[in-house]
Amino acid sequence: RGSGSEEPITSVEVVGQHALKMGWMEKETEEKMFKSWQARFAILTGWDGLEAHIFYYDKETDKEASGILFIHDMELQQDKDEQIFTLQGSQRRFRFRCSTRELARSWRVAILEAQHNGGHKCKAGESSMAWMAEKHAKTCEKCRQMFTATNRKHHCRCCGRIFCSECSRNDKIPLSPYKDPVRCCNQCSETQQQLIAQMRERQIRVEKFVAKYLELLETG
Repeated sequence: RGSGSEEPITSVEVVGQHALKMGWMEKETEEKMFKSWQARFAILTGWDGLEAHIFYYDKETDKEASGILFIHDMELQQDKDEQIFTLQGSQRRFRFRCSTRELARSWRVAILEAQHNGGHKCKAGESSMAWMAEKHAKTCEKCRQMFTATNRKHHCRCCGRIFCSECSRNDKIPLSPYKDPVRCCNQCSETQQQLIAQMRERQIRVEKFVAKYLELLETG
């Protein structure tokens, strides 16, 4: 717990600065053999190789987490009801329900990214399904400069984190599912350009191989 004016380390304000995804869901609870659903504000963490956790709260302004789930080794299961997903541990399971199927899907994708990648890693031509919450981002993820009225926040469409203009100024990159090229952080932009170049090289090699093979067939 923090002291003085410092925020407690599990407060929404502090944990939210490291969020991979956050928002309201319902968590299944069991009291005296009766099961019910209770609204919880959940924050998923797992950036940069850190182990994946879900912090959940009664209110969006809470100073302490109601609970913390270490989900790195939990099995993610989809319920027959597509709005529900389960995190199965070795001894306990935790069920969450979202307001829509699309929201539940975005949570499942974000959890898998956190479990397997320590957060989203660049995939050729693909954007992240999980965006860092803007209101809790105080500094640029790269240079750590404070955001101000003139030093504005920019989401990287590839990794989902928030950067300043200087750290996201490279050329826009084509990413699925966007129709037009989108803004990425400098690191993701460079990585995407390398991945695109590698894909083109492989395509050229395949085309040359096919052309040579067809030529051999024609000449016998």
